[in-house]
Amino acid sequence: MLAPPAVWAPYPAGVTTLSPQQFAQYSRVGIKRGFPDLMIFYRQVWGIELKTRRGRLSKTKVTHTARGGPRELIGQEDMFPKLLDTGAWGAIEVARSVDDVCKLLDQWKIPRLGGGTWLRLVSARPLGAIFGRQEPAAGSS
Repeated sequence: MLAPPAVWAPYPAGVTTLSPQQFAQYSRVGIKRGFPDLMIFYRQVWGIELKTRRGRLSKTKVTHTARGGPRELIGQEDMFPKLLDTGAWGAIEVARSVDDVCKLLDQWKIPRLGGGTWLRLVSARPLGAIFGRQEPAAGSS
């Protein structure tokens, strides 16, 4: 848990698979692909991408619209450097466990409530296990 004045917000754009209609609607209102899962606001913006043990950053790919035109879907591998180039972001890193998240917060000197006390209350299990996600089979992301 963060201590004031630090604030966090999730970026849940990739939390579920969208139908083509939902994707189009979200695109029209400006939802962007490739942002980190967690954004922390403290003197700068800090990004944490939550991945399973074998998870990888998404890659940019080209698909086609219903009318056959090409559409580029930017992946995290390309978006993260673009975000960092804005100068607003301190860093964007991948975390694979609660312990990883806490280490990043400490590395970035982001204030936390109770120091590391609350971390001892949870195990250093992978984030997927904590949030009920299954680990992907070997070779998948």
